[in-house]
Amino acid sequence: MNITYDDIVEWTPEYRQRMLDWLAANGVDGNKVRADTGLAIDQGYIGFQEWVLNGNGRVQMRPDGTDAWSEPRVVPVVTALPPQGEPA
Repeated sequence: MNITYDDIVEWTPEYRQRMLDWLAANGVDGNKVRADTGLAIDQGYIGFQEWVLNGNGRVQMRPDGTDAWSEPRVVPVVTALPPQGEPA
């Protein structure tokens, strides 16, 4: 399953919070996920791009100065993806 940036911008504030909670439960800091590249959930793993932060906690630029720096990361799914729709 791929969750695209277009999917993410359509989320309600409530669902966005449930997804941030789900990411945290899976060991991911949602504030470090590069949302414009989406999420890939496949065969028990979550794949995403994670921002590289500097010592002040700000997104670092790539060494060549061309773009904000993010790196691929893959973590195992340990909790079920929350369903979209109204909270239970």
